[in-house]
Amino acid sequence: AASQTDVSYSKDVQPIFNDNCAGCHGGAGGLTLTSYDSLMAGGAKGPVIVAGSPDTSELYKRITGQSQPSMPRGGAPLSQDKIDLITKWIREGAANN
Repeated sequence: AASQTDVSYSKDVQPIFNDNCAGCHGGAGGLTLTSYDSLMAGGAKGPVIVAGSPDTSELYKRITGQSQPSMPRGGAPLSQDKIDLITKWIREGAANN
């Protein structure tokens, strides 16, 4: 994974969403996590990513259990490594890279 370098949305973040989130968040309404554009468009309640600020990003709050329901709903929590990658990507500005 990327520790000293920038996190890549396409190589690091989207595969996490594909494997853990897109089953429910794949276009059936609400938040869609199958592409960068749909992620950044947010869901019915607005944006879920605040570029540069994981602590105010709803997606971050959901995957860390700070907001309920925590995600993935009904599934095992994401590993800390996956949470760290998503957090670092948001902190780096949530680029479409």
